[in-house]
Amino acid sequence: MAEQLSDLLHGCADTVDVPHPDATAIAARGRTMRTRRRAGTVVAAALVVGALGLGGVVLGNALDGEARSSQVAQRGEEDPGSAAADEYAERSAWSAGSGVTIGTTTVDLGSPVAHLAQTSSGVVARLFQGDAGNSFVLVRPDGATVELGIPSSVVHVEGDLAHPRVAWLEVEGETMVAHVWDVDEDREVGRASQPAQEPGGLSGLLGGEAIPVPRLDGDDVYFSVDNDVHFRVDWANGGATALPYAVHSVHDGIATALDDAGAEDGEWLVYDVDADRVLRRLGSDSIDAVVSPDGRQVLTLGQTDEGSAIGALVPVAGGDPVPLAGVGLVSTWAHDGHVVSLDGETSALVRCDAAGTCEREQVTAPDRAQVLLADQLVVG
Repeated sequence: MAEQLSDLLHGCADTVDVPHPDATAIAARGRTMRTRRRAGTVVAAALVVGALGLGGVVLGNALDGEARSSQVAQRGEEDPGSAAADEYAERSAWSAGSGVTIGTTTVDLGSPVAHLAQTSSGVVARLFQGDAGNSFVLVRPDGATVELGIPSSVVHVEGDLAHPRVAWLEVEGETMVAHVWDVDEDREVGRASQPAQEPGGLSGLLGGEAIPVPRLDGDDVYFSVDNDVHFRVDWANGGATALPYAVHSVHDGIATALDDAGAEDGEWLVYDVDADRVLRRLGSDSIDAVVSPDGRQVLTLGQTDEGSAIGALVPVAGGDPVPLAGVGLVSTWAHDGHVVSLDGETSALVRCDAAGTCEREQVTAPDRAQVLLADQLVVG
């Protein structure tokens, strides 16, 4: 039960006055906004809504307490680089305005952040630069930043938690082209293409444009070339396999996809892509279903009839789901298997381990800036 939503185009961000969003109300409304168009990658229902590409969940004032980077620096004999990497692996990253917090280190990039894509080397931040288009900056766990040479015309990149790479899709005539970029080497390392008559993607709310979204998993990139044609392509050698489903989330060859052929609202399925078989059925009550970095669990997110968010970790191999107390609809995986979530109702960061034990930390943003969690599209 998911919606085809869009990464909002942001050309009017400085001129359009958009009221602060109510994430809970919007997510509830998302249930009625479904479309049967199986185009591109399914994106979770109204996870984040912002002011035309610059927003997210509205929280309070400023990150409480001292800068976390100073706490990392006070760890005695511990290698600061290693400690920072561990913090990133456990806590993921988020942004507030032009600030990016990765692990426990916060840096100011000077321009509002529109999206964060996680990689093994840090997060890639997309910054909107007005008429100049977008710029992309790699923020490493220790706070070091590297301007990347990704073309300014690129609208959206997806990362790979297990590797230092991001990918994006572009339509060239009647061909869909996937580009793969190594963020450590700052260069394109591969590309793959397939014919596309009706390129799939997310229907843009401004201008009705489609924004195609890939999924990157090691040497494979997954994408759709129209409503009903989906591929797994080896970007290094070009070998392609047609799939009967659009991959929503994938890690280590385990994927989730929405199959709406046999259920009124669509049923979430967990696939072993290599074996071409369904490993588990998740039903149709969830808004989102995201595979863990090790491919062993699926994070499901949904809502009660009263509109409260509910989350659970579902073992791929079978067994009872593990409930996650207090998570919000805005959630992501950290590299080490923690789930990191923003609870918009209480302005808190919730971090849960695989056993379902959750910790809460108050999170606020300067001057009512909006908070955007890593790997979450700004949608509306």
